[in-house]
Amino acid sequence: MTSLVIRVCAGFDLMVTGLLALPFTAPVFVSTLYALDRALGGAAGIPELPGIAWFFTNLAGALGVLWALVRLLRPEPWLARADALARCAV
Repeated sequence: MTSLVIRVCAGFDLMVTGLLALPFTAPVFVSTLYALDRALGGAAGIPELPGIAWFFTNLAGALGVLWALVRLLRPEPWLARADALARCAV
């Protein structure tokens, strides 16, 4: 059961970070998040991001994909605990 939960969470992370990792899908994903915010009553507009911001978005997405793949291939509890601890730190 534990490995199933770890794999499901890793699969979700893979989908989300996979969208951020690719230069042509990251702006679409970010625009979708802002559209969802507006649909829920938020007023934030989409900011103009410089190229370096998109570079770091793609880099973070690529690292997220790598980490999700590790957890998919090796669904060990200590990796899940490390992931949870890192999320709390962030």
